[in-house]
Amino acid sequence: MDAALDEAGLTNEHVRSYVKHWAQHTGAERVEVINASDDARLIREALEAGELLPAGEGRYYSRSHPKDTARSEERTVVATNNPDDKGEYNNWRPASEMRPMLEERMAGKSAGKTMYVVPYVMAPPGSPSSPTPPGSSSPTRAPSCCT
Repeated sequence: MDAALDEAGLTNEHVRSYVKHWAQHTGAERVEVINASDDARLIREALEAGELLPAGEGRYYSRSHPKDTARSEERTVVATNNPDDKGEYNNWRPASEMRPMLEERMAGKSAGKTMYVVPYVMAPPGSPSSPTPPGSSSPTRAPSCCT
């Protein structure tokens, strides 16, 4: 796992720890950090597996699973430490209640599978909105995912 994270240039220890934790917890067989250079391969693999369908030149169509909970708003929950984070149309539950339940349900569920890590930037690097630059080994604060 360290080799995959090193090869991707992922140096942020908080992110590395988070990925390792979830890969081990879910039992992922391997970890792959992807970037734009992987697009053609991932599209080819998804087409071969029937997960994507061609929908014109350079266009693809994908269906979500009928049991996908995103289709069921009553089962979609915002889990934070602050009920004010709920928003107008969401259901809220305390993170302290949801995390143990989700961890129990996720244990071993990725056995034999690949965990794909998709790096992204929430704000332009160096802007006031990005206090934890991607790949930084000394963030100014830990991301909420890792506390």
